Amino acid sequence: MDPARQIRLLIAPFFFFISISSAWFFTCVPQHWEMLKQLSGTHLGTLIAAALASSLPFGFMISSTTICCLKVARLWGWNYETDMTMDDVRTLWPLLEMTITIEQALSSMRCPTVRRVRESRLRAFVSVTVDHHLLFENAKGIQEWMTRSYSAYVVSLNSIFALLLSLVPISLRWGSRVPLSWWLAVVIVTGALLWGAVTARNDTMRMQRLQRMRLRSGEAQPLQFGPVKETQ
Repeated sequence: MDPARQIRLLIAPFFFFISISSAWFFTCVPQHWEMLKQLSGTHLGTLIAAALASSLPFGFMISSTTICCLKVARLWGWNYETDMTMDDVRTLWPLLEMTITIEQALSSMRCPTVRRVRESRLRAFVSVTVDHHLLFENAKGIQEWMTRSYSAYVVSLNSIFALLLSLVPISLRWGSRVPLSWWLAVVIVTGALLWGAVTARNDTMRMQRLQRMRLRSGEAQPLQFGPVKETQ
């Protein structure tokens, strides 16, 4: 796993642990503070090390669960990875130099049997092929920008799911003892993350549409960057 993805996976557990820790802080009683003071440095260091060691696999679990929930939306034809339509696929299909037709490609996806789910998967595959092969062979800057934008979208979604997941033990353990100010803070943070996720996804999708417009206009060559040659 690349270091950049490892860092992204650590963000969601941070929100989870901060949520539970802050709820405990607002609802703790003096006995809890006494128990915490009685922990030796070795025991406290062990607890911190265990939390850090579990952060990466826990973050991977949160990310996997979030993606599974998003993929369920494919049953209704919505794709969280791209907004490419089947009309876009038909327009760009000749540029992919495929030896099979679109219907043959859909038929090769034997599972699932629901057509709109297969179409959603095909749209995602074509979008990735267009983005990384046709458009960005020599446009590393745009590809990196889209990667950052899409990463912000995914990280925000993972963080929202981590916050929602933390509400389960908090509700079961402390319930009504958690003050209203804490719930208000969670709502504000969740709303900010949701706004960030929607904005990042919209920006990524708009950039994808802009590049597909270039292909439709016949400019199928990869973007070139470098010094401009002066004409004689």
